[in-house]
Amino acid sequence: MKYIFKFFILLFIVSFICDLVLNFSSHNKYISSQLKAIDALRYYFDANNFMICGIYAGLTLVFAMTINIIITQLLFNIDVPTNMQELSKILVIGFIVGYFLDICIYKMKIFGNLLDPFYKEAGAGLLGACAFDFAILCTYVVSKILKFI
Repeated sequence: MKYIFKFFILLFIVSFICDLVLNFSSHNKYISSQLKAIDALRYYFDANNFMICGIYAGLTLVFAMTINIIITQLLFNIDVPTNMQELSKILVIGFIVGYFLDICIYKMKIFGNLLDPFYKEAGAGLLGACAFDFAILCTYVVSKILKFI
């Protein structure tokens, strides 16, 4: 329980940085020509300030992690991962939570219609789930390196 705040702060930072990388990638001609889903994100990034996009990404993943923690706390008595066994359980639940939330973001138009080209290209669910798990994994690695957990 004492690591949750630190984990949330790191997750927010990781999410923000990942969003900046996606923003850059969507404007890179080589990357966007190879990955059409990344290219489709350009409409969203062009319409919003990069700081706002990063903050939205961070808040979205902190919200998703809150749901993840509630579920893993109920099922396994785990809040944030402190070892590989806990991480694997959190990633499995995280994939399910990320998949569901990505579909909700799409269906409810949480970020408006600007992400419609992305969802048309990539679909809703799978990439959101993978992105959420990637952020959890990166946050876990960074927290171990910084000896936060």
